[in-house]
Amino acid sequence: MAALGRTIINTVLQVIVNTIDHKINIAKAIESFRIHHQSLPVCTRFEDWGISPDTKWIYEEMGTKFMRVATRGQAMGIYIDWENNLIMELRIPVVMIENLKGFNSIL
Repeated sequence: MAALGRTIINTVLQVIVNTIDHKINIAKAIESFRIHHQSLPVCTRFEDWGISPDTKWIYEEMGTKFMRVATRGQAMGIYIDWENNLIMELRIPVVMIENLKGFNSIL
């Protein structure tokens, strides 16, 4: 979940796009930087380590205002490994749940 309501959609979308389209495992997708742009006020917020200086310069040349933030929202996920009967709760930091026998019947 994102810390603020207006960033929830961006946070979820960026994790899904990284996982499905870019074939990044869900743990890395959750850890990846996020960026958020909104119309009012016109500003793009990015995490400190999330954008290169040359990319930032290109956007500034186009008239985009930037704001650095510590984090763009928290994301969480669940990874299920059916072969090894393992379920992982994924968040920062990543936490592994013990082997859960019989969990197949719950899902």
